[in-house]
Amino acid sequence: MPHIIGLVAAPPDKVEMIISKDSKGQPEQAYRALKSFPHLEIYRDPIFIDAYNIREAREACRSVAERNKDFEITFDITSSAKIPSFAARDVAREGNHRLIFVDSYNHRIINVVPEQSANIVEIQLNLDDYLNCYGRRAVNTFQIDKISVPEKNAYDLSTYLSTGGTQIAECLALLRSSAQGKGKRTIPFRKSKPLSVKQYEVFKEVENYGFISQLQRDSSGRISFQLANDFDFKFLEGGWLEYFVFVQAKSCKDENGNAVFSDVQLSVEIPSNGERKEIDVACIYRGQLLHVSCKTASPFKTAHLDELRAVSDLVGGDFATRMFVTNNYPPTPEKAPKEAKKYKAFLAHAEARKVIVVCGDRLSQISSILKQQATRPTYSRI
Repeated sequence: MPHIIGLVAAPPDKVEMIISKDSKGQPEQAYRALKSFPHLEIYRDPIFIDAYNIREAREACRSVAERNKDFEITFDITSSAKIPSFAARDVAREGNHRLIFVDSYNHRIINVVPEQSANIVEIQLNLDDYLNCYGRRAVNTFQIDKISVPEKNAYDLSTYLSTGGTQIAECLALLRSSAQGKGKRTIPFRKSKPLSVKQYEVFKEVENYGFISQLQRDSSGRISFQLANDFDFKFLEGGWLEYFVFVQAKSCKDENGNAVFSDVQLSVEIPSNGERKEIDVACIYRGQLLHVSCKTASPFKTAHLDELRAVSDLVGGDFATRMFVTNNYPPTPEKAPKEAKKYKAFLAHAEARKVIVVCGDRLSQISSILKQQATRPTYSRI
């Protein structure tokens, strides 16, 4: 992505590649990525040059300029070695062509030739453009309009659940374990366990927002309720957290009141060979990806971090920011010493994989955290 983002930000009609003879594997990768863009003509085979021979590099650049003299020509030196960059600059100056460098760290394209006072263009892409660079496409696996209640109810419930602490986490764990099934279904008393009055109040709130119905509580404190469909269950099972982060990301604004992210998508599956790969919330900030993974059940397992890293490596690696979000609170040494020790190891594992961890105690601040990681990331992107 860092190498061809200039093509994505300002799509040309035609592209040619001048490549060092020492490059191994990269020409094939670049060709596959470019072929994923519709209406882009990839001219001829790549021109291979000696990366240390400036005369050969100039001749290659001049040959491209000559056979494309009826086009507006831009030389992109973002991924070029120094000597070919100097050669491209010389030819651009000779022919009054444009020469650019993509400063992905600062999310901008710099016009090196011709030299201008206003020579910086900010990069704005959507997720489809971004994934095209890796030969991938997005498939949305959860549509919020398929739940049985109005979307406002979904947002209000997700906001309520995000601020509820450990008690809500416990209630949702019970719901996940007891409400498995297919289609419209009634969950009988025998699948429940005795609930406290406060825990029962959590289920009453879920009913008030329309996600369950016919809620009853027997003398032992066990409950029974009805689910309308599988989409409602999937939302309660964990989709609510993804949706909450999704809405908060879309609401992020900069100091001028403009959206921070050029694109935000929910539950994005990336088709690939082998296991299913999914991004819970994908945010694009000036051509770069914030990959958010959300977990509501058994969150502090290092396997979750390994999975997050593996998926992000398919679509950007260190060109992306990785975030792990859970509604569960960090365990404390006083109340759960063993779990607290595991959590400490989890955080160390996250740091080694350059993953930002956000727990339930900071979930209400997720909008500002997303904005900070977009504009001033903890782990610098390429």
